[in-house]
Amino acid sequence: MKFEDYFKTKSSLNKQLSAPFLKERINFIDEKIASGVQSSNTIRFIAYVLLPIATMASDYKDYVPIHAIWKLAHPDSHQISKIRSYCLLEYSLPFLRNIHKLDPCYDDTSLIINKYLRRPHFRVKYLSAPNLDERENYLLYKFKRGTSLNTLAEIIPILLSVQDYLQLLPLRVVTFAEVTTAANRYAIEKGKSPNYAFIMFLRVAKDWLSYLDLLIYDNTLLDIHDMDKLWCYLNSMHDRGLSKKTIHLHKKQLVHFMRFITGKDEVLENLKPETIDEYFEYLSSNGVSRRTIYPLSSVIRVYLRFCEENKWCKTGISSFIKAPRMYHCETLPYPVPWDNVRILIQSVDTDNPTDIRNRAIFLLLAVYGLRSSEVTGLRLADIDWENEEFYLRRSKNSIPQKLPLFAIVGNAIVKYLRFVRNNEIKSDYVFLALKAPYNPLTGGAIYRFLSAQLKSQDLQLRHYGAHSLRYGCATHLINTGHTFKEVADLLGHKMLETTRIYAKVDMNNLSKVADMNWEGLL
Repeated sequence: MKFEDYFKTKSSLNKQLSAPFLKERINFIDEKIASGVQSSNTIRFIAYVLLPIATMASDYKDYVPIHAIWKLAHPDSHQISKIRSYCLLEYSLPFLRNIHKLDPCYDDTSLIINKYLRRPHFRVKYLSAPNLDERENYLLYKFKRGTSLNTLAEIIPILLSVQDYLQLLPLRVVTFAEVTTAANRYAIEKGKSPNYAFIMFLRVAKDWLSYLDLLIYDNTLLDIHDMDKLWCYLNSMHDRGLSKKTIHLHKKQLVHFMRFITGKDEVLENLKPETIDEYFEYLSSNGVSRRTIYPLSSVIRVYLRFCEENKWCKTGISSFIKAPRMYHCETLPYPVPWDNVRILIQSVDTDNPTDIRNRAIFLLLAVYGLRSSEVTGLRLADIDWENEEFYLRRSKNSIPQKLPLFAIVGNAIVKYLRFVRNNEIKSDYVFLALKAPYNPLTGGAIYRFLSAQLKSQDLQLRHYGAHSLRYGCATHLINTGHTFKEVADLLGHKMLETTRIYAKVDMNNLSKVADMNWEGLL
């Protein structure tokens, strides 16, 4: 039968002949007939379904956006049958692909969603929903940290429910109370297994919103003036590629600053230089040191400069922030005595999985004086086992550095990699948590188990974190006769002046000065 023979009335035929992509629609129907479709009614139905699809395709110069396909099958203005909605989606995708007008994101294999959702209905629904980039980045984040395929498949539809129930268009700051209320509604409307539905919604919502830094547990934050502008600034930090750790720290500092402004009944628009001065005076009177205020002043200055660019505050207000004067080498370092470092290393020389991992970490901190961020950032590809070296990118100046891998350190890392680390996880980082989801270790985690070990020795230190071992390493090297240049190269210092501070705790040479016979000099 010819194409024209399938239509009983002239008006129906004219509609088909006058619609766009006639030749392409006829070819599509011929393919269906060749695949086994013989019923005249079915062929006629396909032809009618293709009409709005072809009209939609003609409205777009390039490809048809995925959200337009979803909207065609689920119009807001009127209801259509489930069968027609299903068929519009089913036929839209292959037809648009045939005429090279299908949104590339539908076949983009780099998207996590396209690896787990095979059914066209769910895939188009997910891809056309708002905040695709934010959802996709979150799924990729979970995937890289070892989340199972089954769990990811369960998370994907819940993310859409989280968006709908919390009305996250556009994305906004959400309180924990809002999440709990939405989880209750979701569980009730879900009907089946309400307890499980509540837990899963709560878990996914908390995790995703925390990942986006949009979840707040403290409802008093909502009472702070101009918080929407602060969230906007934090978003811009994320767009600039700053780490989550940096963003979290700046958020904490700026929330404190904004809370102080609110207490003075001021907003950014009428912020006065006197109020900024009062804030720093308040910090100083409450025991905050100049060393802490110095970087804080820079954080606030950059934030106010961002506000100036967006015309949220007076032009030039950021220039009134003056950092306190700092004096080079004005404080003493707080090293762990080398004998105590040996005790520390021996205390974790066991077959306990946690001790095996921690021993490798403690050796890197003590032998090379690494910062905690440099240890947590160490990747498997950074270790050159053949040449017994490892590569390091310094966290402060980002200068790459190559260091020899000493046998005692290399053996400790090998023992950890062979017997403790979960090597089935698709993570490039060397040091991972011992339990699912096997995330890379953080600086906070290193501080917790290192400080616990140091405090068990009854040491009286000013700080018990990784830097105390860094200082211990530098002080030990200087006390054993190494030059400032050698120590500076190991620690990654750009200037020798930074290393000279350890001369203050060079007890060997200082004791020689104390024992000198001064009589001939007087």
